[in-house]
Amino acid sequence: MASTASLRVLKPVRIDREIAVFELGEGWVAVSNCFGAGVLEPRYLVMASVSECGEDLDVLYEAVARRAGVDRSESVIMITALPIAPSLRVAVKDVDGTRVEMVMTAGFEPVACVDYDTVYENLRGTINIAIAIDDVLSVSALLDAFRTVVESKAAASADLGLRCTSRAVGTVTDAIAVFGRKGEHGIALCGIATKLGNAIAKIVRDSLVSAFTESADLDELLRHALGLGLDELVELAMRVYREAPVPGVDESRVRSMIRARIVRMLEDPNVWSFIIASRELDLRGSVGTLWRLPREEFASDSTRIVADEILGISLALYVAGFRGLFTLFWVERLKRRVGGLRKIASLPMFEDDIASALIASALTLVYNELLGTAP
Repeated sequence: MASTASLRVLKPVRIDREIAVFELGEGWVAVSNCFGAGVLEPRYLVMASVSECGEDLDVLYEAVARRAGVDRSESVIMITALPIAPSLRVAVKDVDGTRVEMVMTAGFEPVACVDYDTVYENLRGTINIAIAIDDVLSVSALLDAFRTVVESKAAASADLGLRCTSRAVGTVTDAIAVFGRKGEHGIALCGIATKLGNAIAKIVRDSLVSAFTESADLDELLRHALGLGLDELVELAMRVYREAPVPGVDESRVRSMIRARIVRMLEDPNVWSFIIASRELDLRGSVGTLWRLPREEFASDSTRIVADEILGISLALYVAGFRGLFTLFWVERLKRRVGGLRKIASLPMFEDDIASALIASALTLVYNELLGTAP
């Protein structure tokens, strides 16, 4: 990832926690979905951190322009709830003599998808992406490049497994701007199958993936992939443990042991492979692309499907052996009749079996240690 010192087209004027201002100068045209932008001839790009949007966006954007010391009519303005300086990402690429510069702020909440339950939430994160292409682009090429950025952002969001009701495409407030030189007879196309468009797509994807993986902690990763955070998984395991506690052992010690076992399991990419596979299968089932399984039947957790149990069994056997398998059967019986465990049963078809397997595996290893029965 490049530093702001490498930027020559998007020239940094000011960068701090509250705001970043970049100057392009004369002779540029841009397309953007930023509020009040559309197609314009800008001189400045502004990325600003704001605490809340309010109802009057005109007032907000005028205030941001004043803070930046720019004319709003000459500027593309992007806003986020994140502090700017720590979250700003920069990439620079030369594509057959054409310089491409990208600046981005990447927050990943609230996640957006086709089946999003609440159409709008207050601003929290936002993915803001600005791409400057130091060449003359036709309007169609600018729009093509804009489309390429959108497609790559959506693909990266899906690959990251950002959790939404269905497959993620980004956040609900994402903003994109593409800048090109103004002129005649410029680049005609900039789709993902062109050299320039493909380079832009890779810059966007790689930057988003690194932004997420560098900022997300274990709890956030688990919550996106499984629908349960680390603390929730530990407490669910404790609820199972209380059905058969080891006499004379303090609960706080058991909780600490369970947490340590789960954290250690999650250091194994094989375990993550099971988790991600379950999420992917549930996403496919939710939209009806698990062939021969209608959406309605998937939603009802059809007993015709046994692959979910097989996946959970395989994980338990991998982590804790046959003892883990027997513990898994115990957890599966408990999860539908013990009130505190219904959170597991409420997960989608495949994820609930993987959650049960993680809990069962951790408990098996803890019981082995407490009872001195480790093989």
